[in-house]
Amino acid sequence: MSNLRKARARFFQERKMPEVGSFFYYFMKKADRLDELSAEELKKEAEWRDDHSNAEYISDALSELIRMSPDLWKASARNVFVGLVDAAEVNATAWRTDKDKAIVEINLQFLLVLRDYVIAFDEFGAGLRKVGADISEGRLEGLNDKIALLQEATEENWNALNLASEEWARPDEIHPGTQFLEGKVSAAREDVVDRIVPECIKFIVGHEISHHMLAHLTNSDNKRKLASKVLREVGADTDLQSITLGLPREQADEINADVISFLLCAGYFTEGAIDFKTLYGAQMGAILTLTGLGHINGYWETDLADSHPGIIRRANAISAVTRSLTSQMLLGPHRDHPMELAFQLESYVMLAQGYWGTHKASYSGPVPQFADYVAQTILTLPSLRRNLSAK
Repeated sequence: MSNLRKARARFFQERKMPEVGSFFYYFMKKADRLDELSAEELKKEAEWRDDHSNAEYISDALSELIRMSPDLWKASARNVFVGLVDAAEVNATAWRTDKDKAIVEINLQFLLVLRDYVIAFDEFGAGLRKVGADISEGRLEGLNDKIALLQEATEENWNALNLASEEWARPDEIHPGTQFLEGKVSAAREDVVDRIVPECIKFIVGHEISHHMLAHLTNSDNKRKLASKVLREVGADTDLQSITLGLPREQADEINADVISFLLCAGYFTEGAIDFKTLYGAQMGAILTLTGLGHINGYWETDLADSHPGIIRRANAISAVTRSLTSQMLLGPHRDHPMELAFQLESYVMLAQGYWGTHKASYSGPVPQFADYVAQTILTLPSLRRNLSAK
């Protein structure tokens, strides 16, 4: 634990933050808003201390990731400190540190935007499932009107996200989520949204931890050997080499970090079969986080000169891994399957890019044809179900 203590101390020292008290307490005190807390909340936040993070929900995500790590990584994962900072850039970083001190830094703005993208997808996905159910059960009357209403709601959401993203992209000031999207969350969907947002946080933490575990930031021969062993095992199940084929090393590292984080969140490294519920959470956590990054920063397409591959390439990698993991899985008890969600998410990423493009005067890429995306997604599902039922 000495390396963890050193990592923790270095983070607080470099960021000039107090070691005792939660990030929330630090942020509210800095903003001169402590009077908004009750005496009980104030005491709890002022005294809060954790070895692994300065934010409780990040500590929870990290604990879950450690539990789901392969055994040969658990000891190293327990030495990671993940700190939250009051920075406005939508970003997270794994620090390059000496020896075995492992530090991850997450900017507050990154976490503040996640809920909006989750809400927008949840409404889209729920509407898509209703339209799909009507088609499969032969209820075709008024179908075009239902699709038009879904398109209208989706466009409203993306108009709100387009406007908000201009503020979220500013590096000098932190901005909250949109009131418009928050106001659209029904009581029935509140629990769903509250479950998905932590999956996004877990994917972010997992991605940055994976950089440490995959020895992207160290010259340690031992870490490199362990990383190679894990990547060989993963590659045998997911054809990881073909997913990163043709990418420069830095970009391949990013894809590998995405894939390992996704697999950690999906329970791939734990004993027993992957269950649908855990896999669904991992799919949404990964793809919705990447969608938000693409939408705010505009990094959709891959330029081999950049440090990171484009969001489309990264999202496609998650879809390809999902396909590899689930190709032999039968339909679930509700005739559901992870590839159904994968198709929904793939369509959503493409829609997001298109809606982002309509907000940019210089954009010359694909423009969203909503009905085409809906049709492509829904019409794929019956053949998928037939193929899976026949296995």
